[in-house]
Amino acid sequence: MNNTNKKCIKVCFNGETKRIKATESYESLLRLSKEAFGADLEKVWPVKFYYLDDENELISINSQSDLAEAISIEDFNALKLTAAQNVTEARR
Repeated sequence: MNNTNKKCIKVCFNGETKRIKATESYESLLRLSKEAFGADLEKVWPVKFYYLDDENELISINSQSDLAEAISIEDFNALKLTAAQNVTEARR
C-alpha cells in the first residue's frame, strides 16, 4: 500500500492554517498555497516554506530538492509548513 496517500500538507500563513493536497512537486506546492491563501500570500512573494524537524530546528524548503528531502526524511502523516518571506517571519 502506498503511504503517500495518507499524507497531507498543512500550510500556515499569517496565523491561518490550510490543508492542501499532498504533492511531491515544489511548483505544485507553490501553486496550491497561492490558491489557498490568495492575494495575501502574493504580497510576500517569493515565499519560502519552513518546518520543524525532529531536533526542533527550523528547516527551509525553497526548491524541488528541499521538498523531496523533507518528504523522504520526515516521518509524518501531515507535513506542517509555515509560509513566510524569510526565517525571521517563520519563527514568529
